[in-house]
Amino acid sequence: MKFKKITIKKINQNYLINLIAKNNKISSGRKNYKQHYERILKNVLLSKLFAKKIIPFKGVLKIKNNQDKMSLKYKYK
Repeated sequence: MKFKKITIKKINQNYLINLIAKNNKISSGRKNYKQHYERILKNVLLSKLFAKKIIPFKGVLKIKNNQDKMSLKYKYK
């Protein structure tokens, strides 16, 4: 069994926070934006994993979320 890691760099999203702060009438997509962004990054990591045709063992995926990157650690044969 081997462990491997896939990492994706987060893009700075401060421009959106500044835009919302300046224009209070913007309400679409404002709620839970950070959670949506993290969910999208998780989906991208999983897509990269399955694009390589690697099917990891059940329950062995670990997602580590840092401030500047998100990584997925998995175990496979």
